[in-house]
Amino acid sequence: MQLRHRIAPLAAAIALSVCAASVRAQTPLDPSFKFQGELRFNNVVANSPHDFIFDVFGAAAGGVSLGSNNRPNIPVARGVFTVTLSFGPSVFQGDKRWLEIRVRDTLAGGAFTTLSPRVELNAAPNALFALSIADASVTSAKILDGTVGTVDLANSSVTSGKIADGGITSADLANGSVGSAKIATDAVSSVKILDGSITAADIGPNLVSAVDGVSNDGGNIDLVAGSGVVIT
Repeated sequence: MQLRHRIAPLAAAIALSVCAASVRAQTPLDPSFKFQGELRFNNVVANSPHDFIFDVFGAAAGGVSLGSNNRPNIPVARGVFTVTLSFGPSVFQGDKRWLEIRVRDTLAGGAFTTLSPRVELNAAPNALFALSIADASVTSAKILDGTVGTVDLANSSVTSGKIADGGITSADLANGSVGSAKIATDAVSSVKILDGSITAADIGPNLVSAVDGVSNDGGNIDLVAGSGVVIT
């Protein structure tokens, strides 16, 4: 005898009403959701307990089950049944999903009948995708400038290999933030110093003790001692 059916997903939804207090308590979101339907047998509503098997697929027909829930002895009253399903957040990652339902009368037993067509699951269960972030889904273009501060970065998480050449300019450095202890020996050569950028005020006392390599090409060279400059 053929089983005629009509599945009406009257309430396939997730209650995401999470108050601020529960967020502060870091209570994990329950990945389950309610599914309610109407079951008919030869166009007559069912009125007895039934066993159900629910499978999630990535296509309206064919394919491989992405997750399965067995729900035996579910009450059916005037055709209406309600079940709680849970396939975990990994099943819902933003792609379309369909629910395939197999059913049999609990008291009669026997083989399960697969209902057709599959029921398409809409946005509510897919909201579980918010529990996880797919690899490479968050790019720099999706991060607002200034939203990631130093307190958000683990120690040594940003190395020189992750900074593009020229990516940091003098405007990005606070006065006094880079001391001599942070500069490797011989890391700053004369080619990296702008002409005229170092004045006497930038040279500490007795730091320059000699002037070498100065030759007289026929003109006059005057060496004048000044602040921070000692001629020997």
